[in-house]
Amino acid sequence: ARDRGLTRAIGVSNFNASLLQALLDAVVAPSLGRAGGRPAVVQNAFSVAGHPAAHDGVGNGCLEGSRLYGSTDETLELARHNGIVFQAYSPLGGASHVDVLGRREVRRIAEKYGRTPAQVAMRWLVQQRVGAVSATANAAHAAELLDVARFRLADGDMAALSGLT
Repeated sequence: ARDRGLTRAIGVSNFNASLLQALLDAVVAPSLGRAGGRPAVVQNAFSVAGHPAAHDGVGNGCLEGSRLYGSTDETLELARHNGIVFQAYSPLGGASHVDVLGRREVRRIAEKYGRTPAQVAMRWLVQQRVGAVSATANAAHAAELLDVARFRLADGDMAALSGLT
């Protein structure tokens, strides 16, 4: 049996579409004799109200939404097209300093569904098949975030949330 080593899958973080494409070109290029090294996951800051931001994350404490760091629909689509899981970190804006939960539209939609703004923000990701990494030490908050399978956002609400910057 051929030794495949200890690594079963790799992931990358903060890769924008052009960096991800360059990596894919390098690891699957037949002329280089390489195959099977494509990443399993790309993890980028991604949330309601933070993709893409008007800035590029330069000279700013907020990297979320930055086109430089892959927080765009283009990166999401490239990952999907290549069978790579797109995973959002800071989906509620805490680490990226994006005010997800305080946005008027997020709060309006949460009220419409009888949910919290956090649940709406997480459901927006789930409906796009985006995995999310969120952290809390509060058991009630964790349970709230996990309770997003019992409702579905209408297409119009998804579009409204996707349009927030």
